[in-house]
Amino acid sequence: MQGWKQRDDSLSTKRRKDASGGRFKQLAKRCLCAALTLCVLLCTSCTDAREPEPETVPTQTIGQTETTETTAVPTAAFVIPDGLPPVDVDLSALSRTMMYAQAYEMIYNPESYHGKSIRMRGPFQSFADETTGETRCVCIIQDATACCTQGIEFELKSGQDDLPPQDSEVLVSGTFDSYIRDMFLICVLRDAVLEAP
Repeated sequence: MQGWKQRDDSLSTKRRKDASGGRFKQLAKRCLCAALTLCVLLCTSCTDAREPEPETVPTQTIGQTETTETTAVPTAAFVIPDGLPPVDVDLSALSRTMMYAQAYEMIYNPESYHGKSIRMRGPFQSFADETTGETRCVCIIQDATACCTQGIEFELKSGQDDLPPQDSEVLVSGTFDSYIRDMFLICVLRDAVLEAP
């Protein structure tokens, strides 16, 4: 009788191990699927925006019709005025992706840009600093898909008190500098001028 009991105990232990091993395998598969899904989402979240499809224009030749593709030119919502003074780094002349990359470089290596004249364009934001009560102005720089953003603060030259509306596209230039506020490094354009509203 005792031999049978030992055998039953060993069978039930084996069944418990098999059941827990099966649950572990299911959990491992679910975790693997979740990790792969997360990797795919991370890899595709900040890709360039799709280029517009080229227009198809039918053209006539004698006796037959053929289709010719023309290159689609994206329309710019913001036109940079001619005759602006030269600057050391002109972010406004770059594509959205390159502008974001350059701004990222400036924020993480500010010592390389101290004292240089910078021009940038992007949506305007302003807010009241809670500690000083001053109005802070920021030019938001986004990549092509607007999923990644950087903001660079600017201090307007004295005499420029009229602020543009929130979220309006601005073109601003000034001298690059940085300072520490509340243990954070803040990049700023000093003596900034709004070149285009």
